[in-house]
Formats: sequence, C-alpha cells, structure tokens
Amino acid sequence: MLRRFEIKRLAAAALAAVAMRAACADAAHLVAAADLQLDRCVAALEADSASAASDCPGFLRAPLAAAREACRAAGGKLAPAARPNVWALDVNGDGRDEYAFAYDGVAACAGAASAFSCGSSGCPKQLYGERAGAWTRLGELYVDSVAALEVLAAARDGYRDLRVGCGAVEPCNERWRYVWRGDHYERLELDARGFRVAFADSVHGLRASDGDIAVFAAPRPDAAVLAVYPSRTELAIVGTVVGADYYYVSPCNACESGFVPTSALKAD
Repeated sequence: MLRRFEIKRLAAAALAAVAMRAACADAAHLVAAADLQLDRCVAALEADSASAASDCPGFLRAPLAAAREACRAAGGKLAPAARPNVWALDVNGDGRDEYAFAYDGVAACAGAASAFSCGSSGCPKQLYGERAGAWTRLGELYVDSVAALEVLAAARDGYRDLRVGCGAVEPCNERWRYVWRGDHYERLELDARGFRVAFADSVHGLRASDGDIAVFAAPRPDAAVLAVYPSRTELAIVGTVVGADYYYVSPCNACESGFVPTSALKAD
C-alpha cells in the first residue's frame, strides 16, 4: 500500500513539474544582455557598416536603424542601453520567440538623452516576430514589467491572446486583453475590478459632468464611492462596461479609476 501511495505521489510530482515547465515556456522572460550583442550592433550601425546585418539580432536591425536616425536628428549619437531590457515570449506556439522592447530598453542617445523618453508613464513595448521570413512589428504592448505579461491559451489564427496585469502586485484592478487581428495585436478589452470593459469598441476622450459626480467601485448605484468630483471635472473615459450603462473612467494619473453612469458624462 505504501508503495502504491509513493508511486502516486511521484506521478503527481512529475505532472506538476511538466505543468510548471509548460507555464514557464508560455511566460515572458528577460533576454540576457550578452545574447543581444548591442555594443557590436550599435558600433556597426554608427559606422554604416555592412556587418550590421550579422552583428545585430534580426529583430533589432530595423528598430535600431530607425533609433539611430532619430538620435542623429536630435543632435546625438546612438549608444547601447546601459541596462538592456528585452523580453522573449512565444505568442504563436511555434517554438520560436517573439520579442518585446522599447527604444530606451535597447539604446540611448548620447548628447540628447530625452530623444527616446516617453514621460513618467514609460514607453509602450514594441512586439516583433518573424513572419514569412522577415522580422515584422506585431503591435505594441502597454506593460511595465515582464512578470505582468502572460500568453493565454485562446488563439486566433495561431496567435494566442495576451494579458497584461500587475505582476506580483495585488490587488490588481486592471487586466488588459490583447487579441490578434490578422496582422497585429490590438487592445480589445480589460477586466476592471472584476467587470468586463470594452476598450477597442468604446468611446474615449475627456468628458465633464454638469454637476458633482461620484466615481463608484462597481458599475451600480449602490456600490462604494471611491471619490466625488465637483461639477465640470474632466474624466478620461477608458472604456464602456459590457452589459451596463457605465463608463470606466480615470479621473487623474494619481486617482483610483472607477465607474460612472454613461448619462452623467455628456458629449459636447
């Protein structure tokens, strides 16, 4: 009996290990700086050398060439990033990695430090993959950390949905879903505080109310009130709640996002 129990325990452990390996294979992970050879790549690009084709990783050749031109236009000189930040993930299950990065994660502009700056919120990550033998931009992802990016099981034309959450930070009030549109990824919707919110098919922009307006923690009038804003406060519409006449709004960068009735924010 003990032997049968031990066999079952070992089998369960083996299955758990397989599941863990599969989960890790689907997760985004950092690319080692040594594998990028950014010093050689940037030096070849700055020298207009033909060796750039072999010295640069394929997915970085066109982006770094564009970064060089932008840097030169700003009066600077392209340099490799001091702390490279490139993520690898397999979005279509073919066993080959796609890569996500921002300019400031692969390059710096000496003499014009702000050339690749996107402000306090940071730059979206550009996602590149190989299609029909050429490296192609597949879309951009608004994600802060590699731990916050997941590859899901659901797939469209072989390309799996992506989800952007908060990484290890809890509670996570927003989880965004990206879907494949045939030639690029698009932010389709988000889970906001446990409610489904349409993004791609929603109205957006700043709108103000005619009177004081309460922002709720859920899309219903009896929900907890997160804050009350005075008349004519402009609220940024993030998306529209699916199945309810509420917008999901962001009052300000430092404010908690929440829900307001669509009738409270009139279009001008």
